[in-house]
Amino acid sequence: MNDPSNLQFALSIADSGDRIRFSNDTFYIDDPIEIKSGITLEGGYVTDLGWSKTSEVRATHIIRSIKNPEGTDAFS
Repeated sequence: MNDPSNLQFALSIADSGDRIRFSNDTFYIDDPIEIKSGITLEGGYVTDLGWSKTSEVRATHIIRSIKNPEGTDAFS
């Protein structure tokens, strides 16, 4: 399992037009994440092969952990 704090850091420094790549793994997120407009999150990369893209379906998972099962209402 990868450290979701790396995702939070990547999102905090990303700008519109940036792409954040995820390895083939499962990421458990405890807290809500905010994604600025124009940022792309893209999974399915194989780190052992120089971050090459795989065609494997559902290779990357981002899952809300049980620490935050309800989430927050972003539209309230």
